[in-house]
Amino acid sequence: MEILPSKTRRRKERPHVRVRGCALDVRWNAEDGIRRRKRVEYRSPAAAAKAEKEVAGRLENGLEPFQQAKEPAWTVSETLAFYLEQHGPDMKARSLERAKEHKRALAERLGGLRVETITFDALARYRRERMNDPSRPKAKEFKGTVGEVTVKKEVAFARAACRYALSVGRIASHPFNSLTREQRRLLFPREESRGRSLDAAEFEQILAKVRPHYRNALRFARLSGLRKGELCSITWEGIRGDVLMIGEAESKTGARRVPLTQEMRALLPPRPIRGGLIFTSPRGGRLYNALNSAWRDARAEAGSDARLHDLRHSTATALLDLVDAGAVGEVLGMSPATIKTYDHARFERARAAFEKMHSKTGANGAEGKDEARKTR
Repeated sequence: MEILPSKTRRRKERPHVRVRGCALDVRWNAEDGIRRRKRVEYRSPAAAAKAEKEVAGRLENGLEPFQQAKEPAWTVSETLAFYLEQHGPDMKARSLERAKEHKRALAERLGGLRVETITFDALARYRRERMNDPSRPKAKEFKGTVGEVTVKKEVAFARAACRYALSVGRIASHPFNSLTREQRRLLFPREESRGRSLDAAEFEQILAKVRPHYRNALRFARLSGLRKGELCSITWEGIRGDVLMIGEAESKTGARRVPLTQEMRALLPPRPIRGGLIFTSPRGGRLYNALNSAWRDARAEAGSDARLHDLRHSTATALLDLVDAGAVGEVLGMSPATIKTYDHARFERARAAFEKMHSKTGANGAEGKDEARKTR
């Protein structure tokens, strides 16, 4: 009997089931012989622990870890209802009422369509009808009271519902994953007003109105320049010395490294034994919705119009004064085109410098009338 070298032996890997905060990470050998991995986010650590037991039991019995639903593909109405059922209890009363209004408007025109069969044309048609497009015959039936921002929020609500249903395995695909940049721009037009930088005084004024539980997370966001989704998804496992690793699943622009300074490390909460998410809600769940609500309420109370994303804008603007645009893009995960939108503050400072210089030199370029006479 020939004994192969140890390097050529193929060891059959065992299934791996592990809970990290609100996430369940599963690795198993599928029926086709391929080693597969899946990560599922849950509403709370308790829900993730419950799912861990179910998945471990299925793997011990030789079954697939996640039961494949053989039911017909979901319609838009079913997807929206499922999303509202899962996230409705965590919403505030006003946000829940708006979500129900979005659901009614979407179900009226798209409710009977299967999620997998919806195209960009169907979404664009919905947007035109809601905004009372005069080129359509049915536009006269509408009162024309629906604004562009409302329609944008309705489509964004449908996108959030589809993404959540896909993440938990209820649908196989949805149209928002296949949109081109131009199609996304048409469905989600950007507001004309660009972001702005927050000075320290305004930031501290807003922070004073925020509940103490969220203050360190907001300070960390301002120092690191992380997006809101990245801030709410970073884990203790991503900290490696003086570097914070942002994974592929945590960022929309791919994996990258972020320097972890002593000031940033001082804002981190005590590390739990099992690791998991760094910043969590007061109940231990995901911070995404709670952080947004806390910032919006504090901003209104402080009389400011600063967005939560303006913290990232402030970081980018400050870094562009110290290092080149390429280094900023690498650390913050920005393309050159995106950096230009953050760089307009430098142009405004240059304009102010021009005006200050011209006020001293005058229209003819000389410093005052006396200087101009001496040069003649």
